[in-house]
Amino acid sequence: MPVVWIVLLSVLVFTASAVAEPVPAGNAQKQERRTLTIRTSDGLIVIESIEADLITITEKLGATPDRPGTNKQLFSWLVDNGAKASSIRIYIEASAQSEKSAGLPPVGWTDTSVAEAEASGIIPAVSGKTLYEAYMLLRTAGFEFYLMEGAVGKSPFSDMLNHTVFVLSSGAWNGYFGIYVDGVKYSKNSSGYHIVSFSPGGNGVESSRGFNMFVDPEAGYKMAEFLNNLPPGTFIAAAVNIGPGVFFPQAAADALHSFGSLTEPDPEILSSHAMIGRKGLEPGGAFEEEDINLGVGVVVFDSALYVNPNEVETLFTNKSGRAAVLSGTGPDDRIMVYSPSF
Repeated sequence: MPVVWIVLLSVLVFTASAVAEPVPAGNAQKQERRTLTIRTSDGLIVIESIEADLITITEKLGATPDRPGTNKQLFSWLVDNGAKASSIRIYIEASAQSEKSAGLPPVGWTDTSVAEAEASGIIPAVSGKTLYEAYMLLRTAGFEFYLMEGAVGKSPFSDMLNHTVFVLSSGAWNGYFGIYVDGVKYSKNSSGYHIVSFSPGGNGVESSRGFNMFVDPEAGYKMAEFLNNLPPGTFIAAAVNIGPGVFFPQAAADALHSFGSLTEPDPEILSSHAMIGRKGLEPGGAFEEEDINLGVGVVVFDSALYVNPNEVETLFTNKSGRAAVLSGTGPDDRIMVYSPSF
C-alpha cells in the first residue's frame, strides 16, 4: 500500500501527485495533478485531479450538513459531485477489511450497482464506457460476460449470428477501428476496406481480407470479386479504416449492396462505414452506420448473452471462477458479479 497522508474529514490536505501529466509550457501550475486524501471511519479515500477541482470538492464537502462517513458513502458522494470514478482510490483499514470479510462466503454472487462493484475492487472501471468497451475490459480481466434481458445492444442479427461482433470504423483517423468476433480482432491494420466473412448460418469466421484502395488501383475490383464469389446466406462484417480509398469503384459498392448495404462511398472523401450484412438481403437490410470525418460502429451481442437474472446461476459455466451480468454501464446500473473473493 502506498504511503499517503491520513487526515480527518474536517482537515483536508493537498499533496503533490507522484506522476504529473505533461502540460503546455507556462501552464504547469494550472494543470498539475494533485491528490486529496480524506480519512473515513473504515479507511481512507484518495482523489487525484487538478488543484482547482480538488478545491471545489473541498468547498462542497465542507458545506455538506451530513458529511459521508464511510468509504462507500464518500465514494458515492464524490461521483455525484463531479469526481471521476477512475480518479478515486479506496483503502480499507485491515480491521475493517477483516470485519467485512467475516460475514461473506468465500465465493458467490453479489447483486449491486456498477459504482459499488468498482469501489469494492470486484470489477475494473467500466462506468460510463460503452458496452463493447465494458465487454472487452471484463473479458480481459477473466470474467464471463452476460447482459440482463432488456439491456441495449440486441438487434435482429443477435439471433442470426452465433457470435458477438464489434465492427468499428474510423474516418480521417477519427474513431476506433477493428472487427472483433467474440473479443478477438480479425481485421487487418491497413487503410481502406476490411471484410470478415462467416459461414452461411453464422457458425464461425471463414476469412479475413483487407483491400487498400489508397495504394492499389485493382484492390476495389478484388474486393468486388471476393464478395461476389461468397455463397448466398454468407454473413460479412465490413469496416473502413481512415476512408474507402481513392480507387474505390462502383463495382465494390454494388457488391456491398448484395449484402443489404445502402452505402455509396465517395472515394474522394475520408469517410467511415461499418456494417454487418448477409448475402441475399435487399439494400437497406444490413445493420450499418456511416459518417464523414468521424468514426462509427455497429455492435451485435450474441443472443445467448442476454439472460434472465433469476436464471444466471444455472447458465454460469464457472470456467474462470468469475462472471459479470450487466444491465448497463451507468454508475447506478444493476450488476451481478460472481467472484471467488469480494
